[in-house]
Amino acid sequence: MASTIEMVKIDSTHDLCADDLWDEILALQNELVPQIAKMPNAMPRLTACPVCSRRDLAPAIEKDGFRIDQCGGCGFRFTNPAPNEQQLELFYNSRIKQLENIAFESTRAARLPIFERRLNLIRQYVTGGRLLDIGGANGIFVDAIARADAAFEVFIVDLNRDAVAKLHQKYPAVQAIEGDALKHTGSYDVITLWDTIEHLPDVNRVAAHLFSLLRPGGFLFLSTPNVHSFEHSIGQYRHPQVLPLSHVNYFAPSTLGHLLERHNFKVVDCLTPNGSFDIAYVKRMMSDGDADLAQLGGFLKQHLQSPAFADDFAALISKHCLAGNLLMIAQRPPASRG
Repeated sequence: MASTIEMVKIDSTHDLCADDLWDEILALQNELVPQIAKMPNAMPRLTACPVCSRRDLAPAIEKDGFRIDQCGGCGFRFTNPAPNEQQLELFYNSRIKQLENIAFESTRAARLPIFERRLNLIRQYVTGGRLLDIGGANGIFVDAIARADAAFEVFIVDLNRDAVAKLHQKYPAVQAIEGDALKHTGSYDVITLWDTIEHLPDVNRVAAHLFSLLRPGGFLFLSTPNVHSFEHSIGQYRHPQVLPLSHVNYFAPSTLGHLLERHNFKVVDCLTPNGSFDIAYVKRMMSDGDADLAQLGGFLKQHLQSPAFADDFAALISKHCLAGNLLMIAQRPPASRG
């Protein structure tokens, strides 16, 4: 079955975050994250790749006091060692996250089409049943489900107490649960994990638990930044999504697929539908002086300013699975008969 999902078009990163908020967030990150990196951290430094187990890790870069390693076998990149609980708690309770939440809410209407398209994709495979959304207490995916009157019994698991309470108040029929998804039990026809896996240190534990939560024949839909995308190729480690404190995993289609197959999933399809986001990020990085112009080339620098060229290029990188946010579908194989 060929999956289809319509691209969401944005014109600039301003559609996702106002410029003044963007600048304030970056300034706070540059100030706070290096201080957090100096805190004592007894987390072990891994010597083997979490995805392919190969013992061929090498430092890729140190940024803000944290080291990102890359596997010489599969190419997976990850923060090594991972930040500890105290470091993460300080970061996630900082002014940075408050500003990110403000930015998210102020652009909620612009983001809703992303989740409407994702719901349409899900319904190409599953039209009803029990759906678990992990980390989605902000409610935007639930908004999309409610608008479409989709026939899913919706469950949300999220660590954010306030967000869970607000979601329950807005949608009483949704079973919003405050807690750690890795401790959650149940059986589901669909699990969604939208831009969350990059934040979770133990990817093998995550993948194994997701498999255990799915019914035989159930589907997993997840998205995460794609380091083999156009925008990441141009930004390299200056890309604003390279945040080794909060983004501890950096996947490409091959490494995410490898991880899921390692835990008995069957990868059904992989898409990178929103190429316009790549164009917006690259233009922003060019403006900020963070684009690698040797990678970009004078040709793209000149022609990306043309709206018609930018639209065609966005569609092209989406078509060839090179856009910045990958969305993978996996299935727990049906139970064998007899």
